[in-house]
Amino acid sequence: MTIDDGSSLDPTDAEIEAWAERERQRRQQWLSGPTPEQAAVAAIYEHERGEPPIEQAYDTSDDDFDPSRVVQRLVRTTQLAAEGALSLLLHFSLSDVRERLVHAGLDWEEELFEEPTRRR
Repeated sequence: MTIDDGSSLDPTDAEIEAWAERERQRRQQWLSGPTPEQAAVAAIYEHERGEPPIEQAYDTSDDDFDPSRVVQRLVRTTQLAAEGALSLLLHFSLSDVRERLVHAGLDWEEELFEEPTRRR
């Protein structure tokens, strides 16, 4: 395909060869296996998938109770909660958030300042 000024949108032979070389290198890296960093990340993900349910992580009745494990799990839970909150904020529009906060404030005021019912 050519443009009015005579230039072409098709890749040149040099561009095709450069792409082919990059692709050969990418495939060779894949065949060589993961880098140490990639292997470490994969090990962390694999370890987290194998963790016991959250109720078991906080269970203090076991004979093999490990306080450092509980602290580690609390830190992880806090991290996930923060990431979840950020995700929710990013997926809601500002007007949705404002509207929900205003309604929550109105509900709070109504609950806080309502007159107690009199009994006879």
